Amino acid sequence: MTSPYRTAVVGVGGAGVNAVSRLMDVGLPGVQYVAADTSHQTLVRADGAATVLLSEPTRGLGTGGDQRLGAAAAVAAERTLLRELREVDVAFVVAGLAGGTGGGAGAEVARIARRAGALTLGFGIRPFSFEAPIRRHMAALAEENLVAQSDVFVALDNERARAVAGSRLSLDVALRVADDVLRQAVQGLSELVSDYGYIDVDLVTVRRLLAESGRACLALGVGRGTDPACAAMSAALGSPLAKMEDIGVARSVLVQITGDQELAVSDVAQAVTDLASRLAPDCELVVGVATDPLLVGAVQVTVLGAGVEREPVAVGEAGVSQAGEHETPGAPVGAPVRMTDTVHGAQERVGAPEVPVQGDAAPDGLDVDGLDGKDKEGVAEPGGERRNGKARRLRAVGVLQKLNLRERVGQAV
Repeated sequence: MTSPYRTAVVGVGGAGVNAVSRLMDVGLPGVQYVAADTSHQTLVRADGAATVLLSEPTRGLGTGGDQRLGAAAAVAAERTLLRELREVDVAFVVAGLAGGTGGGAGAEVARIARRAGALTLGFGIRPFSFEAPIRRHMAALAEENLVAQSDVFVALDNERARAVAGSRLSLDVALRVADDVLRQAVQGLSELVSDYGYIDVDLVTVRRLLAESGRACLALGVGRGTDPACAAMSAALGSPLAKMEDIGVARSVLVQITGDQELAVSDVAQAVTDLASRLAPDCELVVGVATDPLLVGAVQVTVLGAGVEREPVAVGEAGVSQAGEHETPGAPVGAPVRMTDTVHGAQERVGAPEVPVQGDAAPDGLDVDGLDGKDKEGVAEPGGERRNGKARRLRAVGVLQKLNLRERVGQAV
């Protein structure tokens, strides 16, 4: 069943447009794509996406690396961008932070998306460490601007992706590894607020938790074996593509757990409890659970921790007993951690001791099949739609596993 919410991915600047183009190759259903750039040449690569040429004052010739020009161009195109984003519920704005257009216009596009009424998640692509120091400096400034204008900010770190991909793989593969963090966010959040799960979370709840929450950490894990949900949770929390240790100070955490019809409630409860044991006492944990018949024998977990820059809450504060037990306002002393899960409108409490992780885990959860742009069984069609291909059927297969990189990232075997 299709989600009732409208989701848009907006690529800003050359790196952002490239990310959108690669994301369209995956073929996520129900997602609207928008490409915005100051250069005619860049937008040619965005076949199948709605395009917005930021032509004033650049005349469609680019910014020459000047982020002030990029910002001015986005402001000049505000009406056009508002028209493209009207009635969008969730907007993912992805931009290369070191470029003139992405670094300058990215924050303005995020501001415009929020003005249009969308919950806005900003994804900033950080440069490689070998790039010029001035580009890294400009990227740092642009990142702060994008954080300020987005409800949530997630860093796409090219350097982490390069380390995971290794020295013998192509630049395109490294970039696809980084881009897949964006795919994880779009897919995971879409599934979380969809209307077909066993445990659904409405968009109002998601908006309340994520609005103006600042920096976030995000990862996806895939698990198999005896306790696949536990294995997937362990993989997500240990992802080499994100700084998931920050989740310990997150203000709120959203989790989507998806498995086949054999998904066991005890496995789900243990996986959630393992995550809850790592969170701050006052962190609000929201969990969605759904099934996907394509995930045969596997479980996929997406974890998003928002508000990770705040100071840790000391024991004894925010409704936490001196014994360190999680409490909720008005709850009896010693009550277990509260989870705002909507199960046909019911509120539930879950608590159990920490359990060991078992089974096979894919730490990244990436599902880019055919990293060279080819899909052995799928057919690429105009607009980036890929039908009946492995890119959709084998989304539980990680790119790290595909590239035999288990040892580098510590994958369980």
